[in-house]
Amino acid sequence: MRPTATRPALTDGDLMRLSTTDPEAFGAVFDRHAAAIHRYLSRRAGTTPADDLTAETFLTAFTSRATYDLSRPDALPWLYGIAANLLRGHQRSEIRQYRALARTGVDPALAGPEDSVPAQVTAAEHVRALAGALARLTAGEREVLTLVSQAQLSYPEVAEALDIPIGTVRSRLHSARKRIRSALPAFAATLTAVVAAVVVLVPVRRPDPGPGAAQVLRLAAAEARRSPDLAARPDQFVYAHSRVARGVVTQDAGSGAAVYLPPVEQDRRIWVSVDGSRDGLVRQGGTPDTPLPGSEAGRAYESRLPTEPVAMRDWLYRDPTGGSGDDVRAFDTVADTLREQYVSPASVAAMFEAAATIPGTEVVRQADLAGRRGIAVSRTGDDGLRHDLIFDSGTYRFLGERQVATTGETSPYPKGAVIGWTALLQVAVVDEAGQVP
Repeated sequence: MRPTATRPALTDGDLMRLSTTDPEAFGAVFDRHAAAIHRYLSRRAGTTPADDLTAETFLTAFTSRATYDLSRPDALPWLYGIAANLLRGHQRSEIRQYRALARTGVDPALAGPEDSVPAQVTAAEHVRALAGALARLTAGEREVLTLVSQAQLSYPEVAEALDIPIGTVRSRLHSARKRIRSALPAFAATLTAVVAAVVVLVPVRRPDPGPGAAQVLRLAAAEARRSPDLAARPDQFVYAHSRVARGVVTQDAGSGAAVYLPPVEQDRRIWVSVDGSRDGLVRQGGTPDTPLPGSEAGRAYESRLPTEPVAMRDWLYRDPTGGSGDDVRAFDTVADTLREQYVSPASVAAMFEAAATIPGTEVVRQADLAGRRGIAVSRTGDDGLRHDLIFDSGTYRFLGERQVATTGETSPYPKGAVIGWTALLQVAVVDEAGQVP
């Protein structure tokens, strides 16, 4: 198996899903795996052919990305399979490559100290003999052996990459090992280490910073599109259930100075008329129900917003005044629009895609909201207040919003203080105010 690493927040499956609507997202798959694929191809076909074969591997992957199993977080076995298929047309080059290695003992794919043979493996003087033995294997045996020893794939991953039964993987690997042991009997006891000394591949995986703000928002848009539309009659109500908290600013009795009290979480349920013609209801924190006049609440079923990102961006930036304040207002409008009302999935998706174009956004990782782990896309205003849109870190479903003071200049809020948040739990359509779905 390949050495384990910390899994990035955005898996290859996520990137493949995103690339169906944003083809540029596939570039992250290339950045993540191109070095590994190129070294694999270099050792099997030579450096010069490997350049073209690597490009062809990723071109094939890009054009067939719709067939990728999105439940698989790592695309490397799939990419190795594409590369192995392309290599079948270069078997003569591969055999020449191993024969050249047998003559010289120089691996053209070694590019730096990260590819050096571990000190404990004393196989350097045997490289020539082993390379000659590899050149005499059948193409199928060589494919399986290099994917296990060089690419460090498991047997099931090799079977997936080559589209062959796992029993065939085992039999080809057994045959390859048997033939190499026969050719090099002195090293039978350390065969795995000796083979690794020639064909080892340790992919250089740069630490992945995870998804950027625009990527998170586009993934959230793709998730929103999968939500069903809610039908509603004008005489019905939109029901929104949330967990909310809001910091309180009071006045010190002695000094008269403003004092900040941290938010206290409360359960909140609200019923708002679909068309704004009927009175609604608010139920929060164990207090008596509060009537909500329809004239104050307005309509809560929003089906008239743009459904295309460009038109939605124009809507977010309506009535511009110039300067960075327009960007702040556009970003805040996203949260304001999604709070306690129903917006069609097509409009929600367009809103997230439009928000992906707002400058100055950033990602805040591991954002917790009502006990749920999420990832936040944030924008900080000139006043030092940061507004977070929080999404599920696995599905990118919208979870809610939060406001945080980022500087000590946001009096009376201390630096890092959470001013308030809303965790959206459910939105539904019901017949009467007070009815719970």
